[in-house]
Amino acid sequence: MKTNNIIKLALATLVSFFISFIIAKASGKGSYPEALIQRYAEGFKCAPEQAGTGTDSGVTRTNEVRKVEAKNIHEVELNVISANVQVQISESDLIELKGSSPGSLSIAQSIDGETLRFTENKVGGSSSSKSAFSFNCIPDLAHGISINMDGGDQSKYILSIPKGVKGVHLHAVSGDIHVDPVALETLRIETTSGDVQADASKVRKLKIKSVSGDLKLDLAEKKQESEIESVSGDVSLSAKKTLNAKLQMKTVSGDIDFGEKHEHEDEEVVGHVFTKTFGKGDGLIDVKTISGDLHVGFE
Repeated sequence: MKTNNIIKLALATLVSFFISFIIAKASGKGSYPEALIQRYAEGFKCAPEQAGTGTDSGVTRTNEVRKVEAKNIHEVELNVISANVQVQISESDLIELKGSSPGSLSIAQSIDGETLRFTENKVGGSSSSKSAFSFNCIPDLAHGISINMDGGDQSKYILSIPKGVKGVHLHAVSGDIHVDPVALETLRIETTSGDVQADASKVRKLKIKSVSGDLKLDLAEKKQESEIESVSGDVSLSAKKTLNAKLQMKTVSGDIDFGEKHEHEDEEVVGHVFTKTFGKGDGLIDVKTISGDLHVGFE
């Protein structure tokens, strides 16, 4: 009895699908499933956003730009799946996110208290997927629904931060992250397999967690609090003599490499542990890795 009901339900679904296909093709509103997406979008009382397109090495890319006033925003969070991310100083008073993808691109945007959050919604599996689509309907924001009909590989994002924003939080599964010397109270980066290159010379609190990506970091000129963790990626630090912090580096099976010793500084290497005190040692820079190599250079 249950089997018969399941068969009937499956047949009814196929018939409904076929009828919708015929209606969509005959309506002249576009090919299936675009016409159905348009119909559902009207139910949301929003309109599909026509994202811009450009070319990158001959490949057509989908582009999207978000601009938000920085007033009352103290932290910006960006969550991406597979993308390269660059953080730079904004030339205006606006927080700006530029997204570019060889395929589908959908960015959810929300504000939670003093935190502005951008989230990449990955739609479609590969560039050959022509039926991938997503709804991103946010009534109170400048962009309503973002619909693209093609899948994509890796996206690119440029996040511009103006003065007044105190913190940036980046989270990526894969893709490289590059951070310019932006003045921040806190910079947090979490990544699985991407490399990170960050000039944190103007950051007071730095926190980075990585699984397999390599880290290349410029430390602050004076006091800084940092927590840097990596499982198998290598960590390379660049420190200045004006740094006022204690540096602790520890690796389980990796090697530790450091530059020439400086006079009047406490420096000790015991096994796979390296410690060094800069100035009065008011800050703390703690670096840990399991199998990655550690390198620190002094300027």
